[in-house]
Amino acid sequence: MPLLDIRDLAYTAPEPHSFRLQNIHLSLEEGKILAIVGESGSGKTTLLRLIAGLLDAEAGDIFLDGEQVTGPANNLVPGHPAIQMLFQHFGLSPKINVYQNIAYLLKAYPSQERHNRTQELLTFCKLTGLEERFPHELSGGEKQRLALARALADYPLLLLMDEPFSHMDTILKNQLKEDILDILKDTHTTSIIVTHDMHDALSVADQIAVMQEGKIIQTGTPEQIYYQPEHPYVAQLFGVCNFLSIQQAACLLMDVKPGTHTLCIRAEHIHLGASTSDSCQGFVVHKHFMGSHFEIAVKVEEALLVLYTKESHVQEGDPVYLHIEKEKVIYFS
Repeated sequence: MPLLDIRDLAYTAPEPHSFRLQNIHLSLEEGKILAIVGESGSGKTTLLRLIAGLLDAEAGDIFLDGEQVTGPANNLVPGHPAIQMLFQHFGLSPKINVYQNIAYLLKAYPSQERHNRTQELLTFCKLTGLEERFPHELSGGEKQRLALARALADYPLLLLMDEPFSHMDTILKNQLKEDILDILKDTHTTSIIVTHDMHDALSVADQIAVMQEGKIIQTGTPEQIYYQPEHPYVAQLFGVCNFLSIQQAACLLMDVKPGTHTLCIRAEHIHLGASTSDSCQGFVVHKHFMGSHFEIAVKVEEALLVLYTKESHVQEGDPVYLHIEKEKVIYFS
């Protein structure tokens, strides 16, 4: 039985909003990390707040470890006691130090057990040596790790994180992402991360749920979501996609599966090469330096294809031959 089980969940936002979640089905196994992704306004944070018990669902059920999660209408204090939510603003207590920020949340524990758990979290979250510092003396990454230690203090069954890596520079974000992933794996914490960064979702999650306009339109492993998208929207969320009609595909010497309406070829699945019987000729229209590679756009009859290459000598206007990894082509009916 999954730790988290959501069945036919629905929610309508109060006026003046017209937002609605509908037909949400989702499950998550213990110890796994789920990423919820989608464009702004798709319903990601609203779903997170429903799971946390901070909003009342209009219909459907949420079960955590077999027990129903209910909203504020059924609880004196909103929120489920076994679910912790980590917000972007950290929620640290500014007038007490790092050690006290964690220990305070364990005040119901016997003193020695409280101390042992606090020390354990300081170690897990790489805060050893910072015990006497106050929140304003910490870096952004240290504040985030302290917020995570606080969220993990009372052994939550489920940890919810809303955009945990937003508003951070690239170097700090990459390091923090690795730190948080290590902590979650080491503590075997079941987690849900809401993010707008698809690279974060692919790199940290065991499972991804893609939302669009209040609905979950696909769930799967990162590999399934990336290589087997069930909808063009899902495909284009996770990288550069070339969408082609059947007529355009024919110009590229491609066989089309019966029932196909649209094809998708990812940029990394098109390569430059010599003229062969299965290559097609085009002309470079644009070229952009991307650091580790160049992104070029090639016009082939009526199709415009974007691809990646390390060939620095290729210039705009040059004729080139394209080779497509046809086994990687995605077909949409």
